[in-house]
Amino acid sequence: MQTINLCSSVFFFSCPSLRLDLLPPAPIQTQYTSASKPFTVPCSLAANTTWAQVKSKGVQEVGWSFCPAKPQCDKSSLFSLSLEDNKPTWKTLTDRAPRPSVNPSRGDLSLGRNLAREEDAGDYECFVKFGDGVILNRTVRVEVLRIVASPGTQLTTGEQLNLTCTTDYPLPPDMQIHWFPPSMASSSSSSSSSTPPPYTQDLQSPHLTLKGVGSDHNGTWRCELRRGETSLTSAVVVLNIEPKFSAWMLVTLCAAAAILILLVILIVILQRRRQRRTRRHKRLCRCENPKPKGFYRS
Repeated sequence: MQTINLCSSVFFFSCPSLRLDLLPPAPIQTQYTSASKPFTVPCSLAANTTWAQVKSKGVQEVGWSFCPAKPQCDKSSLFSLSLEDNKPTWKTLTDRAPRPSVNPSRGDLSLGRNLAREEDAGDYECFVKFGDGVILNRTVRVEVLRIVASPGTQLTTGEQLNLTCTTDYPLPPDMQIHWFPPSMASSSSSSSSSTPPPYTQDLQSPHLTLKGVGSDHNGTWRCELRRGETSLTSAVVVLNIEPKFSAWMLVTLCAAAAILILLVILIVILQRRRQRRTRRHKRLCRCENPKPKGFYRS
């Protein structure tokens, strides 16, 4: 762990009460969340450290940078902390990132969002740069759990469905995925004591294949990410499975049939009117060379 001693210009010198460092203590940490759930990216000055002490060491820059999980790492700056005034304030460099803490004067540099998004996944670096080239930093990796449904969430009875519960990074071997189908999702809790009832699918695999979906698959599916018996986060997807001949399909077919019958009746009526006009026209027609009345020689 790299620290800066505020008592002298020598690093790692013994002066615990005035040693500058960032929290959390681990240089790399991972946060797990899912869409529509809150998350926090922690970072703060160590206890009993003031901004006056930080500025006395010739601080050059304090801020956050971000490296997205996909398609590839392209690091960009998110926020920069202005220390020119007595009260530190954030300078926003992008509008799409989680928001920083509202009171950095107390040493809290954390980021957070009330509702996570899939694009929030990636590596967040909190850093403090000094004029002599020394950098203190902490990296927090945010992994967003999500469910991918293929070919989609709108299905017809009998179709095949593939469900995948995943993040943008490979899961460590000590983590497991647990599925909760609609029949279980509402009644089961995320506590370790809950034992799900038997189900035909392997509910502890990241991938599920439903060869023929039916009414029992309709509703909310939930997948839960666990480390041992501890639940880290969960994600949900809502499936809408319609029967092959639903009420709307029957209404549509009946409407189409009624329109077709009306068109046929209209064509027949128009055809008969046309035939009547043709007959009336023939009756009123005069010959071009009519014969005069009278007697003729035979």
